[in-house]
Amino acid sequence: MSELTAPVVRPGIPELIASWPQFGAPAGLCLANVAVLFFSWVSGDQFLAWGWRIPFALSIIMVGIGLYIRLGIFETPVFSRILAEAQVARAPSLEVLKRQPKEVILTALARMGEQAPGFVYTAYIFTFGTTVLAVSRDFLLTAVSSGSFQAILQTVPEPATLSLFGLLSIVLVIQRRRSLRKNGALGV
Repeated sequence: MSELTAPVVRPGIPELIASWPQFGAPAGLCLANVAVLFFSWVSGDQFLAWGWRIPFALSIIMVGIGLYIRLGIFETPVFSRILAEAQVARAPSLEVLKRQPKEVILTALARMGEQAPGFVYTAYIFTFGTTVLAVSRDFLLTAVSSGSFQAILQTVPEPATLSLFGLLSIVLVIQRRRSLRKNGALGV
């Protein structure tokens, strides 16, 4: 997503815009766990009976906010041209799998090592913590919320840092912007 947003923004700030989607995952995890923690506190011993349902029902508000934001975002110039020329594939996902299976597989494998441990941990920690370690559910929710809040704090300075490297790429004109972004990511 980040790579899709950067080319269509005002020149000079693509790194700033492209880094903000990285904020969504930790912010969503934190917000979700805080909501579940709150309703765990409110419902007490009845959490497993009805308390867990309320945060899920309230999440429809987040769906509405996301839909509102998405409908307010214009398509990229490339996709707008494809729409105008009526070249949109009937099944774009299948089209990608047919034309570029190697790239899809390599991308999935590259991201699996990065993503899988986090998802397994956040799903497994509650069962393991409450049954094996005999730790309270509220303590675990607080711990996961705290960890995701820390990730938010680490993500916030990222746009400014990436914008600095973007400014350096404009001023210095030493390397192509793409390779300087890689160096900037290493520096962060």
